[in-house]
Amino acid sequence: MKLSLEQTFCLAFDRWWESFLQDPRMIRMPERPTLLFAEDPKNEKTAELLLQKPVIQVYQGFLDDIRETIEKHAQVLSQACLNDLVPNLKVHEADTRLLACVLEITASFVLLHELFHILCGHWDVVRSLAPDDHQALSLDEASLTMGETTSDAIASRIEIYNAPSPRHRSYFLELEADNTALQWLMQAAPPNTLSTFLSALWPNGFHEPPSAVADLEGSARILAFRLLFAASWLVVLLMEQKRPEALLKKTRSHPLPAARLLADTFTLIEQFAELDSIFVGESGYKTLTLTDQESQDMVRCLREVVVPVLKAPWPVSDSSAVREGLVAFSPFLITELRNILLQKPPESRLGDELEKIELLRREMTDRFQPHRYFTP
Repeated sequence: MKLSLEQTFCLAFDRWWESFLQDPRMIRMPERPTLLFAEDPKNEKTAELLLQKPVIQVYQGFLDDIRETIEKHAQVLSQACLNDLVPNLKVHEADTRLLACVLEITASFVLLHELFHILCGHWDVVRSLAPDDHQALSLDEASLTMGETTSDAIASRIEIYNAPSPRHRSYFLELEADNTALQWLMQAAPPNTLSTFLSALWPNGFHEPPSAVADLEGSARILAFRLLFAASWLVVLLMEQKRPEALLKKTRSHPLPAARLLADTFTLIEQFAELDSIFVGESGYKTLTLTDQESQDMVRCLREVVVPVLKAPWPVSDSSAVREGLVAFSPFLITELRNILLQKPPESRLGDELEKIELLRREMTDRFQPHRYFTP
């Protein structure tokens, strides 16, 4: 039975909430949010977390964007995810099942992003700082000061002192919600559509359902990580397209959407290589000492997961790819990943923006720690 996207979202929401209830990392549980679907006449919104009470509101136009984007990129998604893994499989034979996987992963990523705004303490803190009449406000770019107009004088001081702007603090919340959602997806059991798809591709490889995506091995592991990378990329691009045009033009103070993609990529590599020695130093930077095996696994992830997705023939004429997205910045993603790993200074605006956000890690982590509902 083919589910509607709304049904996919509802089932995914129930699944993830139940997973929180059973997870030993949860310190306490917040009130269960209500999931609502709403019309947006101007088609300017994606999904948001209302401040008056925990309500995740997903807009119909955003659902339509997700559906149309995935269907439009069906062949590219198949090539990006299946290329060299299943050489004897005809693309059209895999499209239907693969697209169902992408839809379920996409819905999960959107919902987990909003849920982790709650579980990471963002909702409680932002709500406490909001005006008393915050019924109409939500945890989105406007309430996070991303929509504020930075005066020329303030912008000048920011540039002179190289200090992060309020928007960089806002983007830290977006990065943390992205990365925690992606991490949870990798550490949880594969969604039903993915488990079914993997069993169909490799019928002799799954005698027992894997307990986590990160526990998959061989070609199944590569395919699952490619799917997570591609789906998270599509969601971030669709979310970023809804930013006000005026804000996107303020390139000196607006963190690039590609900075979110770079952070997601590093999170994915971190899990793939099972890096256990990462710690956050006094400067706020993540620091790690790699073993030879971890280094090899990171290189393998870059070659077998990240690069095939980056090099897939995404249509350059597609606005979702062009607007400060993956195609425009893919040459810098690998370079800046290398600079991060080697602790070298950034070489592009993409790296500069992520560095400014990362400099806030210690301050933001300390600020939200008392409000967190789980132990990372």
